[in-house]
Amino acid sequence: MKFNRSRIGAIATGVIGTAMIAGTAALAAPATAAPAEGPAATKYCAKVVGQKDASGKLETLRESCSSNSLEEAGRGLRLAGGTRLMTWYSDGGYKGKMISDIYGDYGTCDSAGYGFEPSDDWKDSLSSIKGYGQCDKLKLTNIAGTYSKSFTLPESFGDEIYNNNVGYVKVWHG
Repeated sequence: MKFNRSRIGAIATGVIGTAMIAGTAALAAPATAAPAEGPAATKYCAKVVGQKDASGKLETLRESCSSNSLEEAGRGLRLAGGTRLMTWYSDGGYKGKMISDIYGDYGTCDSAGYGFEPSDDWKDSLSSIKGYGQCDKLKLTNIAGTYSKSFTLPESFGDEIYNNNVGYVKVWHG
């Protein structure tokens, strides 16, 4: 993976757990039934990633996690100088069960921008993106590397070839 001017991006990821709703059906269960599992714990993490390691995975330089919120997880990165560039959503229309804030260590976007390969979890989940600061342009390349297209942010690409099919992301000011 190539980073523009050795820029490092930070990824803050919130994975929203599914909530179980207790109802009267649970009260009617036989006494020998296994206990119902509680709601999945929600874990929010913020990561600063560097270049790929020998196995091709992004190297984690710093990480901060919270059980409370994505905001709390990313707070340490912002205090260390990280600037929010984008928010990624797993569904079109800027919503979803996975939401990630992407941070840059070198301030908001300029004409060179930030470019990187999404994590495996995001390659087949990304469906809409909002930009912040001066980050107003976006270029996506599909996983196979056969198609690329530029967009103006924000962009919900649920009906495009890039829906759940993003191999490379570049964001910049244009």
